[in-house]
Amino acid sequence: MRLIIYLTMSLLIVGLPFLVKDKKIIQPLHYSSRFWGLMLAPVVLALSTLWCILYKKDFRLTIIDSLVCVFAVYVFLLVKVESFETKTDAIILVVVYLSLRFLSKEWYLGIFLLILLSAFSQATYGQLQLWKVFPAYHYLYGITGSFFNSAPFAGFIVLAVPIGFIFYIRAQKINIETILLNKKHLRLMSLFALVIILAVLPATHSRAAWLSVLLVGALLFFKETVCGRKIRVLFFKQRVLLISAFIVALLLLASIYFLKKDSADGRLLIWQASIGMLVDKPLFGWGDNGFETSYMLYQANFFKNNPDHRAMVLADNVQYAYNEILKLVAELGLVGLLFGVLIIYYVVRIKSNSIWGKCSKYVLLAAFVFSLFSYPSAILVIKIIVVIQLAVLSSYSPRIFELKYKSSRMVYASTLLLLLLLMPWLSSYARKYYDAFTSWKLASQTYHREDYNESIKHFSVAYPTLCAEGEFLVQYGKALSIDQKDSAAVLVLEDAKAYANNIILYTALGDSYSRIDQYKKAEEAYWTAYYMVPNRFYPLYLLVQMYEANHATKKALSTSRMIFDKEVKIESPAIKEIKAYASETIKRYK
Repeated sequence: MRLIIYLTMSLLIVGLPFLVKDKKIIQPLHYSSRFWGLMLAPVVLALSTLWCILYKKDFRLTIIDSLVCVFAVYVFLLVKVESFETKTDAIILVVVYLSLRFLSKEWYLGIFLLILLSAFSQATYGQLQLWKVFPAYHYLYGITGSFFNSAPFAGFIVLAVPIGFIFYIRAQKINIETILLNKKHLRLMSLFALVIILAVLPATHSRAAWLSVLLVGALLFFKETVCGRKIRVLFFKQRVLLISAFIVALLLLASIYFLKKDSADGRLLIWQASIGMLVDKPLFGWGDNGFETSYMLYQANFFKNNPDHRAMVLADNVQYAYNEILKLVAELGLVGLLFGVLIIYYVVRIKSNSIWGKCSKYVLLAAFVFSLFSYPSAILVIKIIVVIQLAVLSSYSPRIFELKYKSSRMVYASTLLLLLLLMPWLSSYARKYYDAFTSWKLASQTYHREDYNESIKHFSVAYPTLCAEGEFLVQYGKALSIDQKDSAAVLVLEDAKAYANNIILYTALGDSYSRIDQYKKAEEAYWTAYYMVPNRFYPLYLLVQMYEANHATKKALSTSRMIFDKEVKIESPAIKEIKAYASETIKRYK
């Protein structure tokens, strides 16, 4: 029984990023793990529940359990959760949390070993990518592991650094009850994993991951090692350590900023332009996927009000907030933030000298630091690791009530029965989305072959299931617009605004409105597309063409001058043609 549970967990924790990427569906790197998770997570919960029944485990509810439960209820009841990713991730994470809470503390060594093994496997895979043994999954990065780029790869492997460090320095205090692994082997294995992870980390160029490792590593050294504690006591007496740490932190942040200055300025722009989102819906936020849905409109408004802002040249279509606190407030509001703060507060308050409690706290700290500058909430396996840490810490949290085994059997039996009843629904749910993603993939392939009529057929098959997926709706509407099915394109693209807003949507909407003689709406769409990413030339080019076709000479002339005077971000033949067209228009109407 124990072996079967560990094998299933190993597939979920270690294998999930590696499991076969189904090329029949759209974005296999992104969605395949979610279909695998839907299959594996309920099996883990069923086995964990069965173990509790067979081995007579008492049921305990803690403060952290109650806060996590209230937070989950808040998300499901007050936030409109519609996207496949959000619904699926929520199901998987709830099931993983329950599975870990049902298991007792004797399982924690194996679980943390699985996390360390998973990170080590990813780091090894990444190293082989650097040596060109395996290809990376992104053309811009030489190392991605089994992720879609280097940032989530780096964020995932750094979560194992605290585990490896604590295993190495505290191996003697860990009770190992197996002939396959002793304390000496654990130390050597942990050291080897740490070396591989830290050796590969610089190649990722992820400043958020580096900062996370440096901060957590320094904290581990000064708090958990004898040498570090001696230095800390000595320096704190002279108040030198505090001042030194402050200076080092400033120098570190400055060096990280100037290492990739444009990228850092781009993130500062995102945070600055997001303020309006937080002001407009402060209490309950914008809901499921709310940041991606609304942010680009606020970026457009920001540049409209600041037309000469120095960050215009850095602007682009934005999908991630690069700060999970900002994203949390934007999507769940201050109420959601309150729940998050309460969970963090009770996690910090846990006074446990247990190795597992310490491991979980440091892993959560590493994840928190990384989340301030990246997007771990978009990566399912990172969220699984974080939820595992919360479940572990919950077992050390103050209890609200406890049921002895005779009463606990009802809880476990009810959970198992509910899970068995939900299995057919989960299977049907997964099948429905799998078929829809397959149709979307066929639609995308025929679209890129410029067979728009066939592409639209595949889009229409997937539409009933994916009608709440922003990216899908934008692509579907774009295909309809290119095929000049403009009335249908307008309907789809207007629906897409509720789930995604970007420059592609508004240029396609402008094209379709223009062809059905709704010039005011077309003009508004083109200008919105331009202000979203004001370093782009194409929306202005489309505006000039529309103005000329409708004999709006003054507008055509002023927009052409904007094009002619506009700074070029990256030279290309298309921009040269647009500049030449603007120059001819100026000569024609001057």
